[in-house]
Amino acid sequence: MKHEPDINLEGRLRSLPRLVGEDPEFVQRVLDRIAAEAVPPLVLRPTQLQRWIMRSVIGLAASLMLGAAVWSILLLVTPRAAQAVNDIPKRMSSLNSLHLKGVVHSPDGPHPYELFVQRPDHCRIKGQICAGKTYGRLGCRITDIIITDEHRIIVDTLARTATIEPNTAEDAKAQVAEILQNHFQLMFGASPDFKKLRSEAMGRIQADLYESHVGTVQIKLWIDPKRELPIKTAISRSAPGKPEELLAEFDTIEANPVIDAAVFDTKIPEGFAVIRPTPATASNPEGTYGGCSFGHLHFSQRYKIALQQGDVLSCWCLYDDRHPGEDLKLPDANCKLTITSTTGIAYTEHLLRADPTPSGFHWRWSLLHPTKPTEKSPVAITWQAKDGNGSSGQNTAMPVVYPPEELPQRVDALQRQTLPAGGVPMTIDQMKHSLEK
Repeated sequence: MKHEPDINLEGRLRSLPRLVGEDPEFVQRVLDRIAAEAVPPLVLRPTQLQRWIMRSVIGLAASLMLGAAVWSILLLVTPRAAQAVNDIPKRMSSLNSLHLKGVVHSPDGPHPYELFVQRPDHCRIKGQICAGKTYGRLGCRITDIIITDEHRIIVDTLARTATIEPNTAEDAKAQVAEILQNHFQLMFGASPDFKKLRSEAMGRIQADLYESHVGTVQIKLWIDPKRELPIKTAISRSAPGKPEELLAEFDTIEANPVIDAAVFDTKIPEGFAVIRPTPATASNPEGTYGGCSFGHLHFSQRYKIALQQGDVLSCWCLYDDRHPGEDLKLPDANCKLTITSTTGIAYTEHLLRADPTPSGFHWRWSLLHPTKPTEKSPVAITWQAKDGNGSSGQNTAMPVVYPPEELPQRVDALQRQTLPAGGVPMTIDQMKHSLEK
């Protein structure tokens, strides 16, 4: 099997952290030292992790999802003779559930992190880290996030608040699908210099230890040779004259575990103030679905679905919170919007429909079309907006890939989440036809 450099790795890393806060320095030092890795195209069943918010110039990932990204990168396995090892990506992508537990090292020290995903529509993150300036001080804010087919809840232990927003089964499925896709695409890249070091005992398992050096980053991966599944990962970096620095370590990676229903219990801890935005996306859709805000402008991308030939179906909004009902006039002379892939290809935006919301703005459904041929596998796409005052914001995300047999149904179901009563979803053929016009 031949592996080519993957020029999309940085885009995937940048697109991973939506629910997290900002720590650009921590993210960048990893990005600067991770060489391009080849990622075989994966066709995944619907499942997704979070909605991530990137504020101002691009609030990059902080420790939490960067930690998850680092964990995923560790699962880069060079093909070897045993065919079962090469089948790991295929077997992992068909999981019904996933459990990950470990430690992420942020600027102010180590923090425990745990992830539970249960298809089709449940996810819990324990120990989500928002690094940066929080509550007027530099440091990390730790929250728990629960996603179900009815609610999305953020529990902030420091502030002693619980923000509860209504969710739908279709939105939850899309969120869970995006999560697992991003993780699996990172997990099963390939590094040309992964080498087996030795076998060593990991509890009752005699594990195979693999190692790779990518710049100053050292990646270690332990595999259970009987089950041909990863059981532990660790990543560290070194610099001349400095001790080795551990970035992340995950010693629990469970495939298809039986997850207790209590894990996704939405009961709010006693003594916590409950916040219920009304309507849920009244002034912060970017906090719910991922996006950015700057000045009075808000951008959010609710859904992004990979179609054929590089096209992407996007459900998005861009509005000024002083007069949200005039959002369809944007972009204008004072608000510029550009859409490019992380590989440098520009996209044109073709509006298909605009669905009104109770908050005044519209959810726009658009077909994004590359101005020149793109890679066979989907690439991360960056939306960047600038206002007349020089402020700007951007959001990078990977479109979700659905199996061909499920794609029409998912496109239909997700359109129905924003359509007004009596509205009729467009088919993929109708969308393509409108582009040809």
